Amino acid sequence: LDDIEIVFTTLNTDTNKYLNPIDQHYEQLKCKLYSVKKHEDIYILINKYLQSTNASTHQQYKMDIEHVFKVERENNNKIFKDVGNKMLLWYR
Repeated sequence: LDDIEIVFTTLNTDTNKYLNPIDQHYEQLKCKLYSVKKHEDIYILINKYLQSTNASTHQQYKMDIEHVFKVERENNNKIFKDVGNKMLLWYR
């Protein structure tokens, strides 16, 4: 319930009319977005997953990555430092 309250409060907070609303939400959640470049290891890994997990019934097209973003939330590096497993979030 705490998370729901945070989101509700964030969405109802006064906004900066000069900043994109989505950027405002990330800022209010103390998150930063970084564009991942094509030569970075994580981009290469994601592309490898994308190209190698296509089912044989879907060979009539090829998928390409448009953008990859890394999200960093304030203090998450400290909180999750000792957690060994990581997950990739896919959004289309």
